[in-house]
Formats: sequence, structure tokens, C-alpha cells
Amino acid sequence: MLATLNQRAGKPLHAHITVTGGEPFARRDFLDLLEIFAAHNKRFSFGILTNGSFIDAPMAQRLRKLAPRFVQVSVEGTAATHDSIRGKGNLAQTISAIKNLRREGIRTLISFTAHRQNFHEFPEVVRLGRRLRVDRIWADRLIPCGSGANLREAVMSPDETKEFFEIMAQTKKGSWFNRTEIAMHRALQFLVGGGRPYHCTAGDSLLTVQPNGDLYPCRRMPIRVGNLLETPLLELAALNELLEQRPQNGSFFWIKEAKNI
Repeated sequence: MLATLNQRAGKPLHAHITVTGGEPFARRDFLDLLEIFAAHNKRFSFGILTNGSFIDAPMAQRLRKLAPRFVQVSVEGTAATHDSIRGKGNLAQTISAIKNLRREGIRTLISFTAHRQNFHEFPEVVRLGRRLRVDRIWADRLIPCGSGANLREAVMSPDETKEFFEIMAQTKKGSWFNRTEIAMHRALQFLVGGGRPYHCTAGDSLLTVQPNGDLYPCRRMPIRVGNLLETPLLELAALNELLEQRPQNGSFFWIKEAKNI
């Protein structure tokens, strides 16, 4: 099957895996999984989404040897705002994690989830990220699903969303002489930040595997395609009608070569 897909694509299959949670480092066998990923680094790269609370200096040294493509941590605003969301003292832990990661030369990202109570604090997050010399800061809006399904009142209005995008654009203007990228590549951010409209790749170059093996086009699109414990991923990607991608030239791409993140 893999050989067939490689032949159809006309080039070697290369993928990227991003591991998230919950908190992935809470699993005692998580580093065992990363060891497997690292052993197959010619086939795919991997990244980690974490709150940073487990990344002390020794852990950062172990991660450097495993060579993740990036590690992303979340910062939700000022210390008061961040800790009210993620627990008392968590921002201090996150800052310590970022310092440990940067000390080991690991590509480090900050993500910011914007909602009505914190979107004005984005410049504070940018100042922190620049001081810590992270590689990229990006933001998305709160989507009330999953554990956040009861947070609909915190979702920004259209006017607040536009104001937030303008705040992002203003902070981006001050980044020309700083190595930290302020990315405006998500959803409607191009309306203020310029560039090309956002193109969702759910079910094309993006797939989500749930803890029980269920396959979704995206974690925000809970449409069950199949289950990897029952059907191999390549078979689902090639034969499932929802995911089928057949351009006019007959080529087949179930996952594109990973873009820079």
C-alpha cells in the first residue's frame, strides 16, 4: 500500500506528527513514544504541544537529543490572567520551560488563545516572547468545543475580533529587528495582516488521531473516518470517500510535505 501511494505521489512520502493532549508529558511512556518517532526521522518529523510544566533542564536536554521539529507552549496573557486559566504559578513554570528549551537550541513557539477577557493582553505576551527569544508567536480565537464548550460567552464578537487582529498587526510591525516572528496565518487574520487567505487542510494534509484510535479530518471536525485499530491509516487515507483526493492529473496526495512551522 505504501509503495502504491509513493508511486502515485511521484515522490517519497514524508509526514509530520504533532502530539498534543491534555498534557502529553503526563504519560510515563511519552518519551518512549518520542524515541520511536526519533528513530524514524527520515520518514516524518514531530512536534509537541505542552503547557511546559514538565520541561525542566534535564528534560530539555533529553528533548534536544530526540530533535523535535518544535515545542509549543501556551501563554494566555499576563501572569494573573494566565494563572487564572491554567493554575497558580503556571506562567512561572512555562517561562522556565521556555528558557530550558531555548538553552538547548530547540525551536520554541508560543500560542495564544484569544477571548474577550484576554485579547488586549496579546502585546504583553509578545513582549515576553521576544525577551525569551522564542521563534514564533501565533494566536487563534477561542472555539467553544470540547472542554471549552461552556465558554460561549467568552467568544469575541466580530468587532472584538477585528480589534484583536489590529492589535496583532501593530505588534507585528515592531518585529522587523527581532528574531521572533509574529505569525498572522490563521483564519481571517489575513484581512488585517495581509497575505493569502487561510486555507484549511483538514482531511488533506491534516489528520487527527484520537486516543481511542478514531481518525478525524481535524480535532475541530469530529467526523469519524474510521479507526486505526481496525484499519491501517494509509488504507483509510487512500480509500475513504471523505478523505479521497484525486486531482485531474491522477496524482494522489494524502499528506503533503510538511511546511515550515
